[in-house]
Amino acid sequence: MPRHVGLTVLVSATLLAPGSAVASGGQGREFRVTPDDRPGSYLRLDGTRDALHDACASRRRQQVDPAIAVNPRNPRMIAAGAMDACFAFRNPAPVPQPQHALGLYRSTDAGRTWGASLFPGYVVSDTGPASELGCTMHANPSLAFDRQGRLFYAASCPVFAGLGTLDFQVAVATFDRDGSRFVQAVRADPAPPPEQERVRSTTQVTLAVDTSHSRHAGNVYVAYLECAGSAPRGPCANENESVIHVVRSTDHGRTFSPPAVIAGPEGRFTSMPDLAVGPDGSVHVTFRSSPTAGQRPIWIARSTNGGATFSPAQLVARFTTFDSGQFALTPAEVLQCGDGPFA
Repeated sequence: MPRHVGLTVLVSATLLAPGSAVASGGQGREFRVTPDDRPGSYLRLDGTRDALHDACASRRRQQVDPAIAVNPRNPRMIAAGAMDACFAFRNPAPVPQPQHALGLYRSTDAGRTWGASLFPGYVVSDTGPASELGCTMHANPSLAFDRQGRLFYAASCPVFAGLGTLDFQVAVATFDRDGSRFVQAVRADPAPPPEQERVRSTTQVTLAVDTSHSRHAGNVYVAYLECAGSAPRGPCANENESVIHVVRSTDHGRTFSPPAVIAGPEGRFTSMPDLAVGPDGSVHVTFRSSPTAGQRPIWIARSTNGGATFSPAQLVARFTTFDSGQFALTPAEVLQCGDGPFA
């Protein structure tokens, strides 16, 4: 049986032993996050179980695209997320199948131990978490706390119709009580006109919260790639015609603004957005653009008005591109990853 492929977290010595790490020169420790080899270890936030949580507790499959957030109100409380490949049922056809839910893992003891649950909105039964998003799988997890202990969790949310993809939404879930209670899940990107649903896509979601003491404190920002792309090729299969959208919430994730648009310099496509909020409340978005002469530029755009508008992008650096496809698994190798019926 294959060895477990799971998620671990490296916790700093400062969190593990406050006040002693700098003096002792202590190192951090690694702790396993995902308890996916113990039946009953994944629970809904209300403490109950269902078919999908039971599957996640024992599937021993991989967790990918990890994200992590530390609660500024209590740094010993940490939340992590990842794409958790633990669906209860799977098509037996011998092809790679991106079936997964989004894991939500919480620690209240600075990362030593973790509880596991799932992002609300999955479709298992009538007793599943309430959500009108219609998501049946998720991707691109990103999460952050505000200073009041609210946890915000953003993700891509494909909506399927038959064998095709009807729409690619950006979902944001809000949790209060230091991330322990689900409040709501809303769509953060504007719904496209019906004629655009199958030809426009969103992907590469990233979220940040303003934890400063500026006049924009508490704002929730979500950046994502908006581009041409449709089923069956998937979102942004063609890197042309892509721009970055940034939406913001000023009411703790209940509603989101129309997007501010960041276009690539000189008409180039954009990709891989990332967000950060400065101590003065300024919002920074970095991204990549199309390569030239074998090098790919990195750019940064800045907002000083709470994400309403952004400055023209400035060049940060250029780097030599690397094609990770050199080390990609073949479809046959992908099918060997997992255990039991997934081996």
